[in-house]
Amino acid sequence: MPYSAYVEYTCQELADLAEQESDLVLTSIVRLQGLVDSSLKYSTQRSSGEEPRAPPFMHVKLVQANLLNFWTSLPAQIQENRQYLLISL
Repeated sequence: MPYSAYVEYTCQELADLAEQESDLVLTSIVRLQGLVDSSLKYSTQRSSGEEPRAPPFMHVKLVQANLLNFWTSLPAQIQENRQYLLISL
């Protein structure tokens, strides 16, 4: 299922009504997958021979900015729980 306004709405509702920490983890994973999907659009453009609209460094900067925004939007209990981190920032 592609990331959409409806998926974001559902994530927001689940996060607002979270009964378990796992609800927050799930919404974070879904949102991260949305970032990954949007970032992969660039590589699929390149592999299909379609000329991208912006140079590669701009796509990299956009991905970095999106990841930083994602990180800062995570609830504190997720940021502070090393068990959930796959990479160290």
